[in-house]
Amino acid sequence: MANIQPYSILFLINSETNSFVRARPRLLECQVQIDATTHSFLNHHSYIDCAQAQHFTMLEMESQIVQDMGRIKDCLSNELIKEVIAAVERSVTLDRKEKRWILAALKSL
Repeated sequence: MANIQPYSILFLINSETNSFVRARPRLLECQVQIDATTHSFLNHHSYIDCAQAQHFTMLEMESQIVQDMGRIKDCLSNELIKEVIAAVERSVTLDRKEKRWILAALKSL
């Protein structure tokens, strides 16, 4: 989760980058690799897609978490948070206002 106000903003974690993203350097540079050896909640290396934010209301988030508390995994390492911040700053696809909210939330960690 990258932000909670005025609504929840999340980035998807994918097990690989798809061919559409790989063919577009501006999108590819917004993919942040997560190393499974330093993030025990992963079974294999994955990628945070910082090019596209997902939006959920707090009610939607609470509903999903209450249904399955196992969805709460862990936190990203400080080094990885810095990489996510850099990817968000590079992003040309995120809305400027949304980008400010995300960066403010991540930089406050």
